[in-house]
Amino acid sequence: MRPLMSAEAVCEILLLDPLEAPDREELLEIAAARPECLDYLLQSARERMSANTSEAARRAQLAVVLAERGKDGRAAAQAQRLFGQALRVQGDHAGAVTALEAAAAFALQAGDTRLAAQVQIGRVDSLNWLGRYDEAIALARRLETELRAHGEETDAAKVLVNLGSIYYRRDRYASALTCYESALAIFAQAGEAVAEATVQTNVAAVLMELHRVDEAIALFEQARATFAAHALLTPAAKIDANVGFLHYLSGRYAQSVTVLQRAREEFSARDQTLDAAKCDADMAEAYRELNLYPEAQEAYARAGVEMEARGIAYEQARIELGSASVCIAQEQNAEALTRLDRANSLFAAHGNVTQQAYVRLLRARLLRQSGDRAEAQREAKRAFGTLTRRGLRGWAAEARLLLAEMAGEDGGDAARSLHAVRRTARATARGWLECRTERALGRHYLAKGNTARGLHHLQAGVEALEQARTLIAPEEMHVSFLRDKLAIYEETVGALLTRGRPQDIDRALEYVERAKSRLLLERIQAALADKPFADTTLPVQVAERLAILRAEMSRGYRRLNTLDESEARRMGPAGVVEAASLNALEKEYAHILQQEESAPHALPGLTSLPDVVAAKELSEALRDNEALVVYYAIGQSVCAWIVTPQKVHFRPQIACMEKVDQAARRMRYQLQRVGWANELSTRHAQRFQADTQAVLTDLYDLLLRPLADLLTAEQIVVVPHAALHGLPFHALFDGVQHALDRWEIRYAPSATLWRRGALRLRSSREEAASWSEADALLVGVSSPGIEQVTEEVSRLSHLLPQACVLQGEAATLEAVRTRAGSCRLLHLATHALYRADNPLFSGLQLADGWLLARDLYALRLPLCDLATLSACQTGVALAEAGDELFGLIRGFLVSGVRSVAVSLWPADDTATAALMQEFYARLLEGESKAAALRKAQQAIRVRFPHPYHWAAFALVGESGSNVSASV
Repeated sequence: MRPLMSAEAVCEILLLDPLEAPDREELLEIAAARPECLDYLLQSARERMSANTSEAARRAQLAVVLAERGKDGRAAAQAQRLFGQALRVQGDHAGAVTALEAAAAFALQAGDTRLAAQVQIGRVDSLNWLGRYDEAIALARRLETELRAHGEETDAAKVLVNLGSIYYRRDRYASALTCYESALAIFAQAGEAVAEATVQTNVAAVLMELHRVDEAIALFEQARATFAAHALLTPAAKIDANVGFLHYLSGRYAQSVTVLQRAREEFSARDQTLDAAKCDADMAEAYRELNLYPEAQEAYARAGVEMEARGIAYEQARIELGSASVCIAQEQNAEALTRLDRANSLFAAHGNVTQQAYVRLLRARLLRQSGDRAEAQREAKRAFGTLTRRGLRGWAAEARLLLAEMAGEDGGDAARSLHAVRRTARATARGWLECRTERALGRHYLAKGNTARGLHHLQAGVEALEQARTLIAPEEMHVSFLRDKLAIYEETVGALLTRGRPQDIDRALEYVERAKSRLLLERIQAALADKPFADTTLPVQVAERLAILRAEMSRGYRRLNTLDESEARRMGPAGVVEAASLNALEKEYAHILQQEESAPHALPGLTSLPDVVAAKELSEALRDNEALVVYYAIGQSVCAWIVTPQKVHFRPQIACMEKVDQAARRMRYQLQRVGWANELSTRHAQRFQADTQAVLTDLYDLLLRPLADLLTAEQIVVVPHAALHGLPFHALFDGVQHALDRWEIRYAPSATLWRRGALRLRSSREEAASWSEADALLVGVSSPGIEQVTEEVSRLSHLLPQACVLQGEAATLEAVRTRAGSCRLLHLATHALYRADNPLFSGLQLADGWLLARDLYALRLPLCDLATLSACQTGVALAEAGDELFGLIRGFLVSGVRSVAVSLWPADDTATAALMQEFYARLLEGESKAAALRKAQQAIRVRFPHPYHWAAFALVGESGSNVSASV
């Protein structure tokens, strides 16, 4: 006789693949005859419901089989209910409806009407997800009555929760709250803490839609604490997803993405693909607000596949609506219209009037953009009426703003409507809506000739935008968010300049500064205050993953950058694959850092933007022989402020930006020709010199000649704007001499940053004090194309015999990081990589990897007076929205370095070695950094007359202290 197996063993054998269970039928009979087997399966299915729903479903199905064989209708109903619950968690609501109907049938066969009602509670929610609203409402009302008749008040409360969710999905928020509040009272009386917490999350979701943010947050926190206390990870993840959406509604878009991404990963790990897709849809909304349109469409697409597969029409419609918004922003009007029509059809089929109003609002924007203003106004009015009646003040204000803008464009008086929108924007904490409204009011009053009131509103709009900006800490997201919002700075500056009083000119300069490099300034201030960057506080596992990614990226950079042109051509598609692989690695690396920067355990982000300085403070910071030139473009017109110790001068309309762009492109072409000529013969470089001087003369005529009479100081600090960044002002030619022959020129990303550095230098009392050559760190890594690096570092080490030298294999990442923290002069002669597509992954090659611009954020080099990046294109930077420069310059300035000497184009190897020797020789003679670089360039110009060779390097930052040779 076969020994008696335990109930657990019997069930686990039955759960194996049938092909591996030869005695399956006999085992089924044994298990059906043993009630403990059915009990084991039901219990184990419940235990696996949150961690492994697929396994829970398998066990529930086997329990149904055993219950049917044992003719136990009640047990079959309970097992079928568990199977239906597993399907609901997996998002298979159609299957869940069928399973729960079967559970009710089993219960009725057993004569248990109470159980028949209980097992259908989840069916109400699944019908809701499937958009079968009328059927769901009728079932909910019937079940509530039946359960109350049986005295099952808590089960009746569960039905009310599901009924409230139906009303919520149909935007009937008052009815939803009534259901939820009734259920809360029942659960509280019964002491059902977990059920109470579940309803609290639903109430919070309604409050989110009504923009009652503080109340929603309090309820979410209360509910999450309950779930955590009961170790309920899935409900906690759902709260995280809701909190992520709340961050989106509150304008904390970067934080929203981070929280939603983590919730999505939790759901995916638990095979809860529907919840993961809902996170995708919400993330897409946040990406859209950040102007990250490719990321938004990618997330919408992922969510759309899941929703369509499950037949969840409401979410499909919502995704179509969001995708249409992205298309409108990108002026893809035909695609936007198609998506709006799809969304409207889906919402109409489900009787969702509120969402149809959203469709009308977007259609109105599209029609206005397309030029059909009359129809746009009709659609906006209908949307406004519906949204107002539904009590959705924020969205109604969006529609009213659109109507007011169109009325103003038609010559109407829209002031009253705009003031109403502004009040609503403030009440609902919609910073960007408030900014747009203030801007519209400013333009309205300026058009009416009321300059003072117009300026008041424009300045208030800037304040609203800056408040909204502080909610987005990660740099890349911050500048993306700004891309379509900087016009209000330009219009404020323009209005002040038009009024033209002396104090207006000064005030306009302050608003120019408010638009320039504020994030860079914040980073530098944090570094100097010794606040650790997020990278220095990473969890161990995250740091280990980043280290692996860095190693893989370094190998990829080395493979790509050791190929000469002919080898790259031979690689063909393999080179493309390599680049794509690198891009994927960089994307993961950047994504991890962004998540950590926005994580709850990370350091606080922006609380406010750094203050900018008044024009008077800039004047006071200048020395007698210094002047500051701040460029700015209003539309296509370039203007400039010339700040001296005595006065702030202003020159309007000195150049057309289009002409500057054209001349800059010609200049880059001429420099590129010289680079090609270097590979052929030197006579070509000589032949091209006249062509290069001609374009440098054009740039001089555009940018310096109109200011030359005011530039009586010898030392000039140039603050470029937009496309002017990266131009070699020191090489511009007046027809007789280059600019550096008349002025000592250095550069700064903003006037505020320059002043901050000047005050830092003077307050530290280091200006008069020389520092020793022993404080220098010389780093050299030679590679094909830059063979002179070894000779360059050797010559410099003779000039600075006490300097620390790291050359060849000794120049490792760790060695540089360790030594650089205490050095005063850092010289890096190596190969550089500028990434126009991803500037923060620009880097400098060291012996065992790449020192990336992004890595420098985590370094602390507050003692470093000068970092010389003796490599190609180290000064090239991407000028992003708000004049935020991304590249190696940014990394070194953020690390605390006072000045950076960088190359603006691929520097010639031989000329660079000669320049560096001249540069350091003059530093040792006691010259300031700017003076030493100027004299070095003048000196090597005798040997290398073409600007390509002598003018490549520029000094960014302070001029400051000097170096002395050892005695």
